[in-house]
Formats: sequence, C-alpha cells, structure tokens
Amino acid sequence: QVIADRAAANPQLYDQRAIEELILKQTKIPDADSLLAQTPQPQRMNAVNENVGATMGSPIVAFPDQDHLAHIQVHLSYMTNPLLGGMALIAPVAIPPLLNHIKDHIALWYVNEVVRIASQAAGRSISDLMDTEDTSVDQEFDRTLAAADMLVEQSAQHQLGNIPSIIQQAQQILASFSPTPTPDPTNVAMLAAQNQAQETQRKAAYDQSKADIERAKIASDAVNKAKDIQLREQMNREDNQTAMLIAASELEAGHRTNLKTGTGIGRN
Repeated sequence: QVIADRAAANPQLYDQRAIEELILKQTKIPDADSLLAQTPQPQRMNAVNENVGATMGSPIVAFPDQDHLAHIQVHLSYMTNPLLGGMALIAPVAIPPLLNHIKDHIALWYVNEVVRIASQAAGRSISDLMDTEDTSVDQEFDRTLAAADMLVEQSAQHQLGNIPSIIQQAQQILASFSPTPTPDPTNVAMLAAQNQAQETQRKAAYDQSKADIERAKIASDAVNKAKDIQLREQMNREDNQTAMLIAASELEAGHRTNLKTGTGIGRN
C-alpha cells in the first residue's frame, strides 16, 4: 500500500504497470499477470506500415539500420495529404505519433552519418577506436567525431532542409482539427476586469485631455482680452496726443479750442 500511495503521489517517478504487477503478486492470485492488458510491443515495419500503425494507434519505433530519409519522406507525405493522414478523421490520431517518430528517425540519421564519415576517415569502424581507459585515445576519438559532425551539419542543410516547413504544415493541419478549448470562467472574469480597468483609464485620460484643452482655451481668451485692452489703451493715448497737437495748432493760430478729453476729436 505504501508503494501504491507513493506512486500515486509521484506518477512521473514510477512504472505504474510494474507496481500493479507487484501488488497482484502479493495477492497470491494464480496467474495474476494474465489479468493485465497486454502491452503491444513495437515491431520492425516499413514506412507505409508505420503510417497505418500510427493511424490505428499501434506503437511504431525507428530502428538504427533503416533508411531514415526514405521513412521520413513517406511519413511527411502521408501526414500532409488531405485524402490520407491530413484528413479530419485521421490527423488527430496519426500526426502526433508520426511527428515523434520522425524525430527519432532524424536523430538516428544524424548518428549514422557521423559514424559513417568518421569510420571512413579512420579506415575502420570508429567504434573500434573507443577506449575510455586511455585518455589520449579517447580525446582523439572525440576530435574525430567533432570533425565528422561538422560535415554532417553541412550535409543536413541539403538532406533535411525542406523538413521543417513540411512539419510546420502538418502541425497546422493538426491544430485546425483541435477542439476549441472552453473558456475558463476565472480567465473570462479576469479579462473583463482588465477591460473595465482599461476603459476607466481611457476615460480618465480623455477627461484629462478635455480639461487641459478647456484650460488652454481659457488662458488663450484671457491673453487675447488683455491684448485687446492694451490695444484700446494705446489707441486712446494716441487719440489724446493727436487732440493735444490739434489744440496747440489752433492756439498758435489764435483760435479757441473745445478740447476736453480728446475722445470726441476725429483722427482726420
């Protein structure tokens, strides 16, 4: 019971089937293993059968000595064909395991190419040169692999260059058939609160801008009024000066003037 409890609390750390087999064994039930569903074992298959296996939910495995580029080509073509793996009936089931399967083929192709190139350079199988007991040999082995890796990296541009875009296409096909998730009420409430806060901020900014414009208008009106008063005072002073000049001229000519304020005397 202790093991079962720990496995339930930490499922990522335990093999659930092994735990169940242990529990059944302790029950002393005869032939207890026969009560468990049989785990399907992956079989070596060609690429076409692997497509069919993925579609039917069977496990598929890449083996080191397969033609990985040929398998990848067949899988990509099947996934993106709208009449086969790309149709709504098949894509949600087949595409996820096939994408993971293609990942394995790419990794194995990489390993095989590094080993092949390094072995050609060494004139023998590179695995024969591994010697963890001799540091100098081990270091030379690492340098050989590094040189081979550089050549494989360059080859990958040519051999695998089109794969990422096709995989992206398959992922888009899969996403198009994925069910739309039901909105979380908590998230909806949070989004509504955020929208309300944004609307409040927008209104406050609008009101502030409107108030600033009104204050600017009042200030402008005050300045214009002050300028008008100043202009009128200046005109009045000029009228008075003109009236005084006219009066002085009349006095010199021996005429009597009716000057009082100057406001009644025309400029002309």
